[in-house]
Amino acid sequence: MAQEEQFDIYGDLNDFDASVKLKEVTAELEALKEKQKEIVKQMEALEAVNRHTKIVNATMKKNFYALLNTAKAEVTRKDGNIAKLRQEKDNVLFRRDRKLGKVSKSTQTDGRWEDRMKENREHRKYNHDRFRDRLHNDETPIGRKRYNDRYDREFDSYAKRRRSRSRSLSRGRKFHKEENLRQERKSREMSVNREVSRVQEEKASKLEKAQKIERKSRQERNSREKTEKKEVQETIVAKDKPSKSVGEKIEEKSRKERKSRENSEKKEVQEAIAKEDKPSEAEVQGIEIKLPTAERKEEKADEESLKHKAEEAGSQEISQEIIDKSCQEIKSTEKSLEETIPRVQEQSSKSEKTLEASTSEEVQEIEKKFASGKRIL
Repeated sequence: MAQEEQFDIYGDLNDFDASVKLKEVTAELEALKEKQKEIVKQMEALEAVNRHTKIVNATMKKNFYALLNTAKAEVTRKDGNIAKLRQEKDNVLFRRDRKLGKVSKSTQTDGRWEDRMKENREHRKYNHDRFRDRLHNDETPIGRKRYNDRYDREFDSYAKRRRSRSRSLSRGRKFHKEENLRQERKSREMSVNREVSRVQEEKASKLEKAQKIERKSRQERNSREKTEKKEVQETIVAKDKPSKSVGEKIEEKSRKERKSRENSEKKEVQEAIAKEDKPSEAEVQGIEIKLPTAERKEEKADEESLKHKAEEAGSQEISQEIIDKSCQEIKSTEKSLEETIPRVQEQSSKSEKTLEASTSEEVQEIEKKFASGKRIL
């Protein structure tokens, strides 16, 4: 009996330390959680890549089928053109197979008559080929070309002629006079269009500058709001239940700072709008146009009045729009800040509760695993 009492069943087993085992299990659990997060991120990235590839595949299919259809249509068109050209080649006019009228036997047997007929055929073929080449190579028709050449020769000969009395205008001179008038009208219209486009570009540049100023102000406001939110969150975290007096003081300080910044931003916007240089009169006038004096003066006066009106209206509209937008944004930021403070407090309390619940659940799971390990041992 003494030997049985001295014998220990658990003597060969190592000593078991519960604290060391708990630390190991917690470390393994954290490593598994990190791996799970990484795998989820990889899955999301792969899903996004899959979506993008699907979209690219669909667009490639559309483009491929569109190109295939255009190629088929082009092939059919060229086949039709080839068939037409072959038909034209077969049906050439100078190839006459019909018999001539009654001809005496002496002329038929005469060798000179056959030579003359051959020359006529060759001459006809030459004229036909020449006319066809001119049509294909030249854009202007041959009839119009001859007409222009004739009147050009007339104008060259005008310098040599000297007439005592005035001569009535010929068709060619009238035509050239009308062309000169048309060119003057076109040049005048082009200059007016250029000036209008320049004024529009200047308006667009002013709007872009105002938009840039607004964007900068928005970015500054957003950064300030973020810093204020962080300060509020830090105060809430530092003190579990902040007093009402502290929150009211923070809100008053933030409001005062906002008002001062908004006033400074308004002043900067107004100064930037006032500093922008207006276009000079020389630029507005553009290229000088050679027109009659009376018509030229009237057109210049009308154009200058229209430009001044457009510039004044554009600058006033831009300044009013910028001021209205800035006021609306200021009001919206104040409302959002008043609404966000209680929300932040609620979110902080909820986050604390969720953290406590999650930690308690993890501790319970570890204890269960530890108990199951004890049982196995």
